[in-house]
Amino acid sequence: MGAAIAGLAVEEIILLVVSGAALTTLGVCGAVALANSTQNCSCGAAPTIPQANSKNFKIQAASDISSLSLVSAKLIGETVQNSKVPFSFSFLIGKGDSNGKPAYHAGVLMEGSFDVSGSAFNFMFVDRWQDGVVVTFYKTKQQALDRLRKIRVGEIPLTDCSETPEYASISPATAMTTFIHDELKRVLDMRSFSKPEDLQKMKLTNCIVFAMRAGILLAAEEKDHFLQQALSAISDD
Repeated sequence: MGAAIAGLAVEEIILLVVSGAALTTLGVCGAVALANSTQNCSCGAAPTIPQANSKNFKIQAASDISSLSLVSAKLIGETVQNSKVPFSFSFLIGKGDSNGKPAYHAGVLMEGSFDVSGSAFNFMFVDRWQDGVVVTFYKTKQQALDRLRKIRVGEIPLTDCSETPEYASISPATAMTTFIHDELKRVLDMRSFSKPEDLQKMKLTNCIVFAMRAGILLAAEEKDHFLQQALSAISDD
């Protein structure tokens, strides 16, 4: 993070970003993309999707995740450490459609060098559900894409995926841990986000908004560009 926002709490950083002038210039397309996706996204209970060579954690309480250092954390009793800094990340969204009714689910995909209690993984996908924040580690990016395509929103399968460009981040584990702690206090809402400025409604959340806010935090100085690209990924057909 730049010196101008050093020392601010995670929520203060996000509020500073989403109240900035850049958001007001995203225009009608950005507002439509945000409203359409958040009103038709998947925020039910996290589905059980068995996948080989992956490891899954469902974070439901603040006690389920704690930071150990700038590059390590404890997730439900297991130690996770990333030895690749900076790491890269992107906003990843799955999409579906049934007779003109759209469906969405999104999360943040991070690429690093993750050690999870002695097992090595290259990717970490983090997404929000009604019953918590799910953190899943994968060997390959394709596994994350496959998981998205197995999700159903109601009865609508997510058959397509879009992604922002990758961004580099040096955000510490402490910041992401605090972000998830704050996220668990929020109320799921699919109707209150009709324009990018609505990301300032910090007591509310859903899977799309969670992924955007996480990306804003991780992107630091590239936060405005990230948000524009995330909205573009939502509306990209």
